[in-house]
Amino acid sequence: MFVLIFLLPFIGLLCGILVKNMLPHKKISYVELMPPFLIAACQLITSFHKLPSFLPYAFLFYLILVITVAINFVKKNKNIALGRILFSLWRYLILCSFIWYICLLLITIFL
Repeated sequence: MFVLIFLLPFIGLLCGILVKNMLPHKKISYVELMPPFLIAACQLITSFHKLPSFLPYAFLFYLILVITVAINFVKKNKNIALGRILFSLWRYLILCSFIWYICLLLITIFL
């Protein structure tokens, strides 16, 4: 299980590179598939420490909140595309999950 904590982000990175190579003409970054793998690795870290984890509920709440905010924003501003907003929020999720993973990894190393 401890190996999976380090292996899952690399698997996500390899999947992203594979998708980028399969779709060379799309503007897809190789890190855009990372959040599910990072979230799973974060869950493994909290399970490794045998601590209660609210991570799945937090990301489910984040997803519901993001979709609600995006749909309401698009309803108010008719000229803005929903896809563009969801894509920018997905990038925010990439950043949040990466920071969460790094912080949990540092806690694991130093405790």
